[in-house]
Amino acid sequence: MNISELARRLNVAPNTLREKLPELGFDIGKRAIKIDNILAQRVVEAWKLMEREEMKRKRAELKKRVVEQKESAEGVVQQKRVELPSVITVDNFAIRLGMPVTKLIAVLMQNGVMAALNERIDFDTAAIIAEDLGFFVDRDLTGSETTAEDVKKQKLEQALSSQKEENLITRPPVVVVMGHVDHGKTTLLDAIRETNVVATESGGITQHIGAYQVQIKGRPITFIDTPGHEAFSMMRVRGGQVADVAVLVVAADDGIMPQTLESLSVIQRAGIPFVVAINKVDKEGADIDRIKQQLTELNLLPEDWGGKVVCAQVSAKKRTGVEELLETILLVADLEELKADPTAPACGTVVEARVDRGEGPVATILVHTGTLRIGASIVVGNAYGKIKSMIDYRGERVVEAPPSMPVKIIGLKTSASVGDICEEVASLKHVKKQRDFRIRIEDTSSIHHSKDKDSDDEDHPVKEYPVILRADVIGSLEAIISSLSKLNDPSVRVKVVHQGLGDFTESDIKQASDMGIDVLGFNVTVSQAGKEVLSSLEHRIEPHQFSVIYELLDFVKERLEALLDPEEVEHIVAKAVIIALFKKVGKDVIIGARVEEGTLDPQALIHVMRGREEIGEGKVVELQIGKQSVPQVKSGSEFGAKIRIDCDVQEKDALIAYIVEMKKRTLSL
Repeated sequence: MNISELARRLNVAPNTLREKLPELGFDIGKRAIKIDNILAQRVVEAWKLMEREEMKRKRAELKKRVVEQKESAEGVVQQKRVELPSVITVDNFAIRLGMPVTKLIAVLMQNGVMAALNERIDFDTAAIIAEDLGFFVDRDLTGSETTAEDVKKQKLEQALSSQKEENLITRPPVVVVMGHVDHGKTTLLDAIRETNVVATESGGITQHIGAYQVQIKGRPITFIDTPGHEAFSMMRVRGGQVADVAVLVVAADDGIMPQTLESLSVIQRAGIPFVVAINKVDKEGADIDRIKQQLTELNLLPEDWGGKVVCAQVSAKKRTGVEELLETILLVADLEELKADPTAPACGTVVEARVDRGEGPVATILVHTGTLRIGASIVVGNAYGKIKSMIDYRGERVVEAPPSMPVKIIGLKTSASVGDICEEVASLKHVKKQRDFRIRIEDTSSIHHSKDKDSDDEDHPVKEYPVILRADVIGSLEAIISSLSKLNDPSVRVKVVHQGLGDFTESDIKQASDMGIDVLGFNVTVSQAGKEVLSSLEHRIEPHQFSVIYELLDFVKERLEALLDPEEVEHIVAKAVIIALFKKVGKDVIIGARVEEGTLDPQALIHVMRGREEIGEGKVVELQIGKQSVPQVKSGSEFGAKIRIDCDVQEKDALIAYIVEMKKRTLSL
């Protein structure tokens, strides 16, 4: 057999093979071209044995680095974590941060917060300052009102504490894939589960949270794909709350971006181990060293640079490096020693919820503990019901869902909300009497900005853009409402007259027609009854339907900008200096002056300046040179003028002439 043929079988260069053979005990000479087939077979066996030993050594080294990274991260979190109440004085804030109060006041002033020693600042302000100083912030609930998110957290902790030690078994890890939009998160999942989810998403951007389970070397792993678009930050946070391991995807040709930093913050707040997947390494312009340098600047030193951050180089499109990434994920999961009690009462988290035209309210549940079964009575936030059917991520019906398995359930009476806790109960008899089962998303009728309606200035009333808003799932509806609330301007705002899930109804169309307002939909259509109403309307309205969120936001932004009054912008066109005063009749003054800059026109508006102080305003009524009226006076020329002003002028006062341009105002997302 030729040496080159043997090298191809072993996937190695011929020269490398010749160099390695003596180490394996085969001394065939550096110029050998052929070896006999029996010897070649022995070389193949020895080579495979060498590769297995090399793999074991690398895994051992990787395991050691991951453990060190985890211990280091835990130490940093312990040193840098701070709890803050809803309101705190500057003095107590400094004590909690462990820094001199004078230094803290200086930091507050640098950030535009003027607060004295005993003045109080709110949680949001304090949290921003603390994070800028390198702290991880938790909310201190002592003596403060418990939020809905805190209640959910307490329920989950209570359910997990009910597990029995003797019944604990190893459960599959839940992996969240996070990162900036279009960095290849969903494509990476495609490579893992060998499906084509990207093609089903509008614009190639993930619009919903999806949970999928795959088998890796006979072991199941649950993956959560979180959206990367900035409008879905709330959904991305929820993804981080239910995961055991995170994969932070960074495109090799793009680098660290704003949503990469946001995802990293979510990961660090959740305190979960993570792996950095450097994707698109095959793409032109890919610069892996630049990515690692950016990580280093964030105090995340890659392992091959002497640090503890595990990095994996992958090309999701070409399916290269994926196997090594999965091995790393399994290794990290093994170190976490993830266990659950499948016999405990079932408990899970809603990662997706919507109203289906055929199936009614449905929710995707990620089971944390216990086992969900068909027929079980469940309470999900403000919703309840009995499970009629369960469907896994492949669309196949299943009869039970063990810990860490995502499953779509059918049977709820009303729609659940993303992030709700799903609890198994013995009976729904008392639950029905005690709970109010209205859909939470219907309760709020309008989007409020930082100022209440009561605070609107009567002289400058706020203009409203009223809409009826519908979306296919609650997560999308919440994300849209959150983004709309960021379209802040003191004079305009969005008012959501009605919002809900599913297709536009007959009532929506009638209400929109009666009120003359827009109908906006995200991934929904008009129901048959709604279409009949549309066709019967004398003044037809056109429902606006969108499948990509930023297109909907751009549409609303344009509507709001049309309501804005134009902005008056002054442009200085000339500067003149008074050199003589001749006559004053009422507000009209006859002067002699000289143009020093620009060109002065009749009827120009003027500011009268004395030194650096403005003492009055007015306008030019007439211009003369000699005794002749002129249409304009250029720089360097002396002239006579009649000006109409609201102040007394003196020699050497400056006249600043300007024109006013009406400029269209814009909003920013």
